[in-house]
Amino acid sequence: MVWMSDKYLENPVNAQAFAQLKKEADMKVPRRHVELYDTIMGCLGYTSPDGGINENNNWCHIPQAREAAAN
Repeated sequence: MVWMSDKYLENPVNAQAFAQLKKEADMKVPRRHVELYDTIMGCLGYTSPDGGINENNNWCHIPQAREAAAN
């Protein structure tokens, strides 16, 4: 169960991340416990360029958002 405040979700990026998280949850596939850390940190907006947070394990990660930010 995940909760995010209305104020947090006012930010469009946070709202998109939360929507992605719900989409991942709806898939009803088994998840690994190691994905939990990356998801919690990623949903809060933390990133790690040196591999500390694996964006592929972050259920809030929106692939196109990273590409847009780079441009």
